[in-house]
Amino acid sequence: MSQTGYTPIQLYRTTTAAAAPSSGNLVAGELAINIADADMALYSKNNTGTVKRLINNPAGLKYPIVDGTSGQAVTTDGAGNLTLTTITPATVSVPAGAQIYTALNFGGF
Repeated sequence: MSQTGYTPIQLYRTTTAAAAPSSGNLVAGELAINIADADMALYSKNNTGTVKRLINNPAGLKYPIVDGTSGQAVTTDGAGNLTLTTITPATVSVPAGAQIYTALNFGGF
């Protein structure tokens, strides 16, 4: 049963690589998905009439299914598998008498 004031989600899909919907294919808020292996992208048309790519996963990454804990970061094994890893701060040895310079970018200040 649909809620008052809401429109059910409608999906359009294609298996054609690199295909993306045009503005004329969708009404605002509709979704389109490209299920070709190379693309796996989700699109939607916004309220100004522009079709935007919302998300894609062309590398076929396998994301963790848990949230992780504070101090963890997502890392990869180079084969598309992502895992949560606890980051350990590194210790840097500086020779006695050495000077350390830090480059800071203050956005033009």
